Amino acid sequence: MKHLSKVIAGLVTLVIIITLFMLGPVQAFILGFIVDNNFPLLGDIINFSVSAEIEEGEVLDIKNFTLMLTGPSDLMCHFLPDGTIIGICDGVTVIQTETAPFDFGYGFQPGFLRYSITLDSGTLPVGEYTAKLLATTPDETFTSSEELIHILEEIEFTEQCSVRAEDGDAT
Repeated sequence: MKHLSKVIAGLVTLVIIITLFMLGPVQAFILGFIVDNNFPLLGDIINFSVSAEIEEGEVLDIKNFTLMLTGPSDLMCHFLPDGTIIGICDGVTVIQTETAPFDFGYGFQPGFLRYSITLDSGTLPVGEYTAKLLATTPDETFTSSEELIHILEEIEFTEQCSVRAEDGDAT
């Protein structure tokens, strides 16, 4: 009986350890990505609120961020951690609203990097897009959750209306 309880305790401990390994590491970096209007009319400004949280005990060497839209036309807009756009990003502006402490030679210390990104939807064709944010370090790329955006064509309303009725049915 004594040996059986030790064997059972050992098996339970082994199962717990295996479960912890299967769950993977704790995420030390969290990307937040919010769209203010998922159904803009063509030409409307779309605002993105973006945050990158570096948790306690971590240092992260972020090289750049990428705003990525895929749909009828794809858009990839790369920008540096200070908000400077890399290359050409028609209709996109990035403003850094908060920064985490930076240790030269190592990277960003625990804290938040926050950005306000605007996109002129008039630079894209009408349709459904999937939007997400990527953060690139020398070792890996982190990806935010995805947001669906439906750019809609403005509907023109007519000043006239015609109603026809026959046998109680109107069209």
